[in-house]
Amino acid sequence: MAFHFTRLKVVWHIGLIVALLLSMALPSLAGGFRPGRGLNMDIWVLWPAEEKWGDPSTMLPFPEWRQHVTDDQLAMVRDAGIDTIRMPVDPRPFLSPRASDLQEQLRASVIASAKKLTGMGFRVVFDLHLIPDGQTPHGLFTDEQRWADYLALVGDFAGRLARFETNAIAFEPINEPPTECDLAAAPDWQRRMEALYGAIRAKAPDLTVIATGGCMSHADGLAALDPTPFDDDTLFTFHSYAPFLLTHQGAGWAGDVAPHVTGLPFPTYDENEERARNGLAETLRRVRTDAPFLRRAGIAAYIEEEFAKIDTRDELVLDMVTPFATVSRWAEQHSIAADRIFLGEFGMIRQEYDRPDSTDPANRAAYYSRTIELAERYGFGWAMWGWGGAFGIVTAFGDEPAEPNVLNTVRNLPPDER
Repeated sequence: MAFHFTRLKVVWHIGLIVALLLSMALPSLAGGFRPGRGLNMDIWVLWPAEEKWGDPSTMLPFPEWRQHVTDDQLAMVRDAGIDTIRMPVDPRPFLSPRASDLQEQLRASVIASAKKLTGMGFRVVFDLHLIPDGQTPHGLFTDEQRWADYLALVGDFAGRLARFETNAIAFEPINEPPTECDLAAAPDWQRRMEALYGAIRAKAPDLTVIATGGCMSHADGLAALDPTPFDDDTLFTFHSYAPFLLTHQGAGWAGDVAPHVTGLPFPTYDENEERARNGLAETLRRVRTDAPFLRRAGIAAYIEEEFAKIDTRDELVLDMVTPFATVSRWAEQHSIAADRIFLGEFGMIRQEYDRPDSTDPANRAAYYSRTIELAERYGFGWAMWGWGGAFGIVTAFGDEPAEPNVLNTVRNLPPDER
């Protein structure tokens, strides 16, 4: 990499200062919801198969975290400094005939879950968290009736959420839309995002909406979104898991590369340099023995190429700051204040299901700390992924507690002055 670290650091800080000064001059969100320091309330570990979606003893209370998370745990998270909960709600049961007899109970239970959180003092991002099944999530973007049903669901929830205090809740109507990441795909997603916004505004004129770009809510997807059709009570969200090679190592559901990656520390340089090289060597050994024979050479080359982009301080800093700089430039171009930008997901895997190796807790906490620092220097609200499971911050698998390192990082943050 041609950048010298000192020069890169100076440029980075100048860019951050300029971004913050510009954001102070831009119009802020008018009296609505403002996300702060957040956590995604996900678990998903015990999520039942569709044939059980009509069984009230399985499905209620809903979402599934209500069946596991205690008031003491919520209070502990709140006291650690988390003031915002992004509450993922799987919309599939609401679109499934299997759950037709439970519709009103499920919807009421979801609203009760949001009220529980706001009653404990959290601000809540109500997130319809569609889990894609490839590039066409459950027919949503290919079946117009399916899309119409989804818009109707969004409108129904908007009407229910309109009864909350406007500064207590925001509505994010879709998670990580899996559209293509080239600019040619942007107009179609623009049309769909505007339709989701319209469905909300028809039932809830004052509810804060959280809009996203396509491309799985990547920064580039947001940068391709035209924000002019959305009013001032709209926030804009993006996700960042950079560098993906580190944050998703071992994840069996994250493509054909990640399952082979292991032992890569954060950061990859200085005192971690030897561990990083050893982790790379072990990763390549796994590829040679475990990857499909015809894919081994390609996967190994890709891993080496991606590792070479993050194996020095300069390169790792650049990789992590790029999504934030992309979104900040887009916001400045459209006179959008920094407090209307929400980093809705970021995180580093703790342990993949059924795998013995896990991420070093101190390294993992360092990753969250670095990303939080970036978000707050740019003036963005944020929500870590996530409560439990493979990325568990509060719990690991089942109800076992996770290591406290990440929450301790939040506890030790200075007061939020954004």
